[in-house]
Amino acid sequence: PEQILKTDPNPGPQCELEFWRRKADNLNSIHHQIEQEDFQIILNFLKDNKSTFINQFESLQKDMKASRREANENNIYFMGLEDYFNKLKSYEFLKLPSLFPPIIHMTAIIYEKSSFYKSPMRIINFIREICNSIISRAKENISGDILASFLVSRDDIDQAVEKLQLTIDVFTKFKDTYYKYKSEKSWKFPVNALFVNFDTFLERCYDILHITTTIQQFNRLKSCKIGGTKGHLLTEN
Repeated sequence: PEQILKTDPNPGPQCELEFWRRKADNLNSIHHQIEQEDFQIILNFLKDNKSTFINQFESLQKDMKASRREANENNIYFMGLEDYFNKLKSYEFLKLPSLFPPIIHMTAIIYEKSSFYKSPMRIINFIREICNSIISRAKENISGDILASFLVSRDDIDQAVEKLQLTIDVFTKFKDTYYKYKSEKSWKFPVNALFVNFDTFLERCYDILHITTTIQQFNRLKSCKIGGTKGHLLTEN
């Protein structure tokens, strides 16, 4: 998970959850080993013989203790979001907005109560990961291949319009939910940093929607017949 967070340009929130879970597990395991009697015997022997290794080890142990506390606390907070993020991946796309209020509410609690996540940058990155997950679901709902198949068929163009409007509606509801909490909590996170990918994808949906609705209009004109003495010529034009 740590490698994904560093290399994946658009990680989802599940990577964040898994990162803190594994980090907590690893540090707890190391702590358990250090507390074992055999290890303490070796450590006391080195102390008695004034080993130069002891100072380095104690410094490392202090850092590990702080990191372990951070990982365990973050893991506890994010465990409360795990079920919502699983649903974010599995729910029908139309039902996703029902998950937005509890997700943003839990994010607000983490920002307010957490000792280590009370950082605007961390919350910004986390909300961007949530946006990435919604974008991923939108791509499944109306992928390029799906759109292409709709656009080549006059009968299916209405389905393309419907799916695009649904996608725009879901995106709009997520931003509405965020802005509601923003006003209540007096958040001052820069919007451009939060929704840079989200708004780019939304803008592209609007562009494609404009194309598809234009095709709809011209499809209606295709069956139009103009009367009068010049009606045949005007109809062909």
